[in-house]
Amino acid sequence: MMGFNADRIQKVSPGLVKEKTAIKLWGDGDLSLTNAVLRFNSTNPDYRIEAVNSGQSGKLSQQELMDMVLNEAPDIVYTPMLPKNSIDTGLFVDLLPYIDADESLSREDFIEPVLESMLQDGGLYELLTRVEILSLAAPASKFPGREEWTVDYVEEMIANRPEGMPVYFWHRDRDYMLNILCRISSGEYVDWDAGTCSFDEGGFARLLQFVKDTPYTSEPVRPVLMEPVTTLDTSQYFARDLLKEDFVYAGFPGTSGNGSYFTDYSDAYSRSGYGIMASSEHKEAAWDFLRLLLLPENLTGMSIGIPVTKAAFEKNLELSIDEDSSQDYLVLTREDAEKMRRLVYSTEKMARQDDTLTEIISAEASAYFAGDKSLEDTVSNIQSRASIYVAEQAG
Repeated sequence: MMGFNADRIQKVSPGLVKEKTAIKLWGDGDLSLTNAVLRFNSTNPDYRIEAVNSGQSGKLSQQELMDMVLNEAPDIVYTPMLPKNSIDTGLFVDLLPYIDADESLSREDFIEPVLESMLQDGGLYELLTRVEILSLAAPASKFPGREEWTVDYVEEMIANRPEGMPVYFWHRDRDYMLNILCRISSGEYVDWDAGTCSFDEGGFARLLQFVKDTPYTSEPVRPVLMEPVTTLDTSQYFARDLLKEDFVYAGFPGTSGNGSYFTDYSDAYSRSGYGIMASSEHKEAAWDFLRLLLLPENLTGMSIGIPVTKAAFEKNLELSIDEDSSQDYLVLTREDAEKMRRLVYSTEKMARQDDTLTEIISAEASAYFAGDKSLEDTVSNIQSRASIYVAEQAG
């Protein structure tokens, strides 16, 4: 066919092809980022994204990473690899004015608590493109409603469970549940903006004791009584498979609101955040690219997290519905989808993956679990150490 139409082939000199200005993007990427790069580069007449992977981020200290970013002077940076206190107006531009000036995107298009969690000193310097949910699934027949879903109630439910039934799936040991407590603590007991924390006000101590006293199993026995939720897209499969009955997203007992939390990190993927450097000479073009990561057209499914804009979440959710899949873990009924929708729109708090806070809680909890410290002393030490750290982050 090519030979038949050879007379129609046009020869183009390299000098006739417009040279596009490069927008340098520095850091790691994933499928959604790759899709956006391909879309941008194929449609923007003036600019192209030049993605540069550092290739050695795991071997460098945060200061070395920061020095590399400053030396490379990219336009867009994958922010999770940088020191937390570097993500501010000194290094990155505020993206709120770009959102406000965008004709097809506004602040109201975001899932509100997620957008609020991104703000720092009234500005948006790090754009998260997806989040996850931390929650707890429970049998619908045993869920009394949020108000009665207390630690006392759950402990009684555990005490009265059928003989031989584990509380959690056997992969969920004490360390696993302590890690989840560390993560939800960042959203439940820490006010990052005010630089204060409230680990000593009762609720945290009750949950820490609950994590310690709950019986765990190393035997692969099913069904179970409860199932932690850390990734939304397969939560309904694991809940049905492990609980062996209809389920609800009960949230964590003894906590506020619906007991569930958005999180910027899950077991399935690491944080996904980007910023436009203040030194960039192509800020408008850089924003034209970043906005693609927020739109429904840049779909990659919820297997890598919940999109932070409502339209993208709704379209992802609708496309994920599959009631007749031959693979059980892909079955998502419309009832499942509605449960997910209610969970997302009723969740109000963000839980951070903060390694320092996790280390503080874990270190003190280890002594408590070993019987070397009382619960009161453990909580007091956590409050004291965490107060200093959280205040430093706000300062």
